[in-house]
Amino acid sequence: MPCSALAHMAPTGDKRQEEELYELWINKRSDSNTVLVEMKDWFGDLSLNMVLRMLSGGRDSSSKEERMRCHKLAMKKTAKDLDHLLESWLQQHKLKRSSEQADGNQDFMDVMLSMLDDMATNEDLKGFDADTINKATCLTILAGGTDTVTVSLIWALSLLLNKPQVLKTAREELDSHVGRERQVEERDMKNLAYLNAIVKETLRLYPAGPLTAPHESTEDCLVGGYHIPAGTRLLANLWKIHRDPSIWSDPDEFRPEDFSRLIRTLIQGFEFATMSDEPVDMTESIGLTNLKSTPLEVLVGSTPVI
Repeated sequence: MPCSALAHMAPTGDKRQEEELYELWINKRSDSNTVLVEMKDWFGDLSLNMVLRMLSGGRDSSSKEERMRCHKLAMKKTAKDLDHLLESWLQQHKLKRSSEQADGNQDFMDVMLSMLDDMATNEDLKGFDADTINKATCLTILAGGTDTVTVSLIWALSLLLNKPQVLKTAREELDSHVGRERQVEERDMKNLAYLNAIVKETLRLYPAGPLTAPHESTEDCLVGGYHIPAGTRLLANLWKIHRDPSIWSDPDEFRPEDFSRLIRTLIQGFEFATMSDEPVDMTESIGLTNLKSTPLEVLVGSTPVI
């Protein structure tokens, strides 16, 4: 799929959610001009809205009852109900296309519909149903692209709070290349080398998935001097590789200078600090997703931008 087809949907952030954070600061700020925010839920909503916007052109604007229904669906992992939800999205997109309501900006599901129509015409689907391919692909992105983004943002902000000088340098880079008169955009990325390094260093220290998905060897092979018989399932330990002292000097240190879009918008638009200036607890939890074991509660203030 050509990336240019979705270039207009580059996930620079969710403007409405940034406004909600600003409104929270306006309404509940303390005498110190900050408000305490638990970032996991906020980042979770942000990443969900970002993925929903890319997939279907919308954001999560549902009522409390609808949110509870979606929560129950996720907890139950009921394939039938999930398929019904995705089917409703698909039919809405088909209706929009057939009624000529579509504008020039397509979301992921629109692009998939166009590509699958072409493939069906050329008999390239090899017996698979086009609607099933579309829904399965969207579900894969929705399931894999929300929690991982949330986790990565939490770790990135935690690292920056523990390294105020790094946060200061990142903000200086933004002020130098972007300024405070507008929000940072996708086109600015080529000039934000330090922020790119922060993202990469965060993913090195705290990969969202510390283990790779299982891979199965199709034939006998040697890996690092070990004999791997055909049919063996392998899971690579990314966390260990990323902290290998034979490759990285001071592998446990957060040093972006040794080397995303969402973290840069937050740095530009808000001031962040910890309670009583104490370091953030960086203890990791055990699971398929590398979540912090303790909540990230942050004092949020506003900076004069936009």
